[in-house]
Amino acid sequence: MGQAKTSRKAGSPGKIGDEDYWASARLLFERYATAKDPKVREQLIFMHSGLVERAARGFATSGEPTDDLIQEGYLGLIKAVDSFDLARDVKFVTYATHSIAGQIRHYLRDRRSLIREPGWLHELGQRLKRAQDQLAHQLNRAPTIEELAQDTNLTEDAVMEVLRTRGVFQVSSLDTPAEGSGAPEEAPLPLDRRKIRSARPVTGQLPVEDKIVLHEAIQKLKSLERKVIHLLFYRDLSQTEIASRLGISCNYVSHLVRSALRRLRQSLATDELRESHLRLRCALEDQERFLEALQRATPFDEVTNLLNGRAFRERLEEEVLRAARYGHQVAVVFLDLDRLTAFNREHGFAQGDELLAQVGQVVRRNVRKVDIVGRYGGGTFGVILPHTGGRAVTVVTPRLMAQVADTGFVLREGGALHVTVAAGVAVYPEHGISQEELMSGGLCAMREAKGLTENRFRAADARTVSASSG
Repeated sequence: MGQAKTSRKAGSPGKIGDEDYWASARLLFERYATAKDPKVREQLIFMHSGLVERAARGFATSGEPTDDLIQEGYLGLIKAVDSFDLARDVKFVTYATHSIAGQIRHYLRDRRSLIREPGWLHELGQRLKRAQDQLAHQLNRAPTIEELAQDTNLTEDAVMEVLRTRGVFQVSSLDTPAEGSGAPEEAPLPLDRRKIRSARPVTGQLPVEDKIVLHEAIQKLKSLERKVIHLLFYRDLSQTEIASRLGISCNYVSHLVRSALRRLRQSLATDELRESHLRLRCALEDQERFLEALQRATPFDEVTNLLNGRAFRERLEEEVLRAARYGHQVAVVFLDLDRLTAFNREHGFAQGDELLAQVGQVVRRNVRKVDIVGRYGGGTFGVILPHTGGRAVTVVTPRLMAQVADTGFVLREGGALHVTVAAGVAVYPEHGISQEELMSGGLCAMREAKGLTENRFRAADARTVSASSG
C-alpha cells in the first residue's frame, strides 16, 4: 500500500480554528483591508460559511425556516468580514460568531414582534410553552388550562391572559392567504379552545380600593425607588432606558426594582395583616353584641336552664315592688359553690358545667313553686322567696345547703362527688328597700360566709349560723 496522504494542498486554509487556517485567513484579511478586492471578500465568506450553518442550527426551535435563518446568518457574516479589524487582536471566529448570532436574533425579534414584549411576559410565555410541550408529551393530548396552571404555579386567569397576548406580539406574512380565501388553513394551536374559557372575565383593572392601597404603599418608598417603579410599570420603559434617563447603571436599576418590590410586598402584607386583625376584632365585637342581644332576648341560662342574671335581677325588682305595694316580706338567698375553680382545673370546664346544672336542679326541686331560682353568674345561684321573712329564711337556707351537700353528683369518669356551698341572705325591708340594696346585702353576706369554714351561711345583719343548726 502507498503511504497515506497527510499533507494538504499548498494554499489550503485548513480547519477553522487551527494555526494553518488562521495564517491563511490573516493574509486574506490583510489583502482585503488594503485593496478591498471583492474576490478576496468572497473567499473569506466561503471559508467561514460553516459558522453560519452552525449558528443557524442553534435556533432550530424558533419555528422559522432554516433557510431563512441561514440567509440572515450570512448577512451577519458579511458584516463581520467588512468590519473586522486585525489591529484589535481578536480572533475572527469569535467576532463572526457573535455577529452571526446577533443578526439572527434581530431577525427573530423583528419577525415576531412589532410591539416590544415586556420581559416578565416573555418569561411567562416561555414557561407556559415549555409546560405545554411537556404535558402534551406526558398526557398524549393537549393540556387543559387547569393542568397548565397547576404545572406553572399560576392562576387559571393568568394562564388565559398570557395565552391571549401571544397573538398581540405576532405578525403574519403578507403572503399568508386571508381568511375565507379558500386557501388551506394553518394547523390549529395544540390547545382545546373549549377548555380554556374562563368563567370570570378579566378586565386587567384593579378595584379602586386596591389602587388606593397600592398608591399609599408606593408613597412609602424612597424617592429614587418611586421613580424607577413609575418608569418601569407605568411608563413601560426598559431597565436600560431607565438607567439612561436617570443617569445610573443598569445593575443599580435592577437592585432598586428588587428592593422596591420587596418593600412593597412587606408593606402590603403588613396592611393586609392589620386589616385582618381589624376584621377579626369587628367580628368579635359583633359576636359579643349578638350574645348580649341573645341574652336579652332569652331569660334562661344555657348551662342550667334557670333564669340568667339579668332576668333574675328583673324578677327580684318586680317582687320588691309587689312587696312594697302590699306590705309583705320577700327574701333573697345567694348560694355559691365551694372550690369550683379547683374542680374546673382538675376535671375541665365541661364537667364543671354539668356540675352546675345538677346543683341547679337540686335547688329547684327543694323550694316552692312560687319561689324563683336563677343562676346569678359563675358558680353563684340566687333564690327569691316571696312572702318569706327572716325567721323562715333561716330554716329554708340551711335545708337547701344540706340537700346540696347530701347529693352525690355523678362524674363522667364514674363515681359521685359531694360539694358544699356558702350562702348569704337578705330580707325586705329589714336589709334593704330596693332591689340593689337587697342584692348588695345578700352578696356581701355570702362573701363573708365564704371566708369562714365550708357549708356556712350568713344573714346581712345577723351572726354566722352553722348549716346544721335550725
